[in-house]
Amino acid sequence: MISLINVIINIKCEIRRRAIMLNTKNLELKFLRENQLDSKVKAFLIKDKYNCNYVTGYTGEFAAAIITGGNNYIVVNSLYAEQVKQETTGYIPVVYSDDANETIAQILENEQIKDIAGEFISEEEACSKYRVKSAVKKNDYLTEKRIIKNQFELDCVKKANQISCDAFNHCLGLIKPGITELEVAAELEYYMKKHGSYHTSFDTIVVSGIRSALPHGTPGEKKIEIGDPVTMDFGATYRSYCADITRTVFVGNPTDEMKNIYNVVLDAQKRTTDYVKSGLTGAQIDSYARDIIAKAGYGDCFVHGLGHGVGLQIHEAPSLNRRGNVAIPENSVVTVEPGIYKSQTGGVRIEDSVIVKKDGVEVLTASADKKLIIL
Repeated sequence: MISLINVIINIKCEIRRRAIMLNTKNLELKFLRENQLDSKVKAFLIKDKYNCNYVTGYTGEFAAAIITGGNNYIVVNSLYAEQVKQETTGYIPVVYSDDANETIAQILENEQIKDIAGEFISEEEACSKYRVKSAVKKNDYLTEKRIIKNQFELDCVKKANQISCDAFNHCLGLIKPGITELEVAAELEYYMKKHGSYHTSFDTIVVSGIRSALPHGTPGEKKIEIGDPVTMDFGATYRSYCADITRTVFVGNPTDEMKNIYNVVLDAQKRTTDYVKSGLTGAQIDSYARDIIAKAGYGDCFVHGLGHGVGLQIHEAPSLNRRGNVAIPENSVVTVEPGIYKSQTGGVRIEDSVIVKKDGVEVLTASADKKLIIL
């Protein structure tokens, strides 16, 4: 009886979540029409996979969306004909056989549309491929709009990060001398999928010992040893939205040098997280963290940017690095991930995903402890 009640509750929750998602997509569609279609431009073409998902909800491959003032179309490969029907509402699915561009051109001809905007390599190419009179290139329009998350997106990112934090806490009880990096990565990924992650948001990183000095090292057959730092960089996804978290732990007592490196990174990470707020540029935030690490004597060992935006893609705008000259807006999601890496010694990276607010941030990975953990 209890299991039946749980099934009913889960079904109702799923129906409610889907209704919220579809309502959100409809609002994005309405906004797109109001802001991109006018007396001249009669259709907007979306070809980027993530932008298509953002507007339509379709998560498959090989798609293009055509938004008009009346009908809306999704052009898909026959492999995804049924999937697009299940995932979208209010779109006419059109299956292409050999040439998706020809199918797009035929739809525009049937709609008697000669002036378009959207995502393509060049305006000249679009006019030729789609047999239209004018084409306005707007490749960055939706990508930039995705920087500021709506409530549905924030809820999905929160859920993905909570699954990731739970996976980290679960694996703390499994990491011990003799276990391989590959086994730790497998445990993280298994736990995340078992608890609602659709897939990992990127290839899981688990590196130990001197290999922890590899910022994007691949898990290998190396067995974890006493005294090793173990850096784990990973993330779940929930309804296509990504999580990103990094933690470094020690198996047995670290050396004094590694303990000092950890404390420097932790100090930089905490202070920079407290510094972040909307209106600052990515370059300003990156510089703030970099100065802390440089003053501790490890400036040359911080070899990457401080962070990046997270959403439908694991790396998206805005960028928190030396070239990040755009102000970070409220309700964007970014990472704060300083690191120190010393060849033949080891490395430490600590990363949180945060929602940027007017006067600070909401940390999404707070339930995964950042204090120096010795297992």
